[in-house]
Amino acid sequence: MKNVFLFAIMLSFLFYGCTNQSQKTEQKQMTEADMQLLETANRYFSLMPEPNDPNTPLAILGKKLYYEESLSANGKISCNTCHPIATYGVDNLPTSPGHDGSVGTRNSPTTFNAYFHVAQFWDGRSPDLADQAKGPVLNPIEMGLQSATDVEAILKASEEYSKMFKEAFPEQENPVTFDNFAIAIAEFEGTLATPAAFDAFLEGAVNELDSEQKEG
Repeated sequence: MKNVFLFAIMLSFLFYGCTNQSQKTEQKQMTEADMQLLETANRYFSLMPEPNDPNTPLAILGKKLYYEESLSANGKISCNTCHPIATYGVDNLPTSPGHDGSVGTRNSPTTFNAYFHVAQFWDGRSPDLADQAKGPVLNPIEMGLQSATDVEAILKASEEYSKMFKEAFPEQENPVTFDNFAIAIAEFEGTLATPAAFDAFLEGAVNELDSEQKEG
């Protein structure tokens, strides 16, 4: 009985060794083909920048500002109103209503992956997210505040925001500014990334794409 048991163990190891060797051979053959495809892909495409860390004081501040409704004329509109995170940064409307019910002239684009765009807004009139963040809050149709001073006054009246701005900009004596407001929102929006399997493939994870995807 003991000999039968030992034989069974030896047979299991032998089977495992053969299977493992077969898998390694198959993997090696697949890797050779994949590496050629990977080399070609990297010739035409570059890796996406890393998204921002959502846990920094700056990103946390930006997230709170993104949801802040008090920064609108009626106290009910925030960035998240027209670009709701729950629906991947879009409100699924042809055009979005503003603080007084008026609607804009263009569809609200998603804020997801906007971090990777070379310009912002449909017409590309803003060079980056921070510049774009200054627009809606002062737009007479959208959030409807009158000036950057109004934005700063609302934020400075809040002890919580005063503390958060200080934590996000520790080297500044007076950190609650319109520029920093925009920088913080941009930092948060830079966390809204949705990397695809192809991004992982470009980094060398060749098995992230199936055979049909690799054939194009």
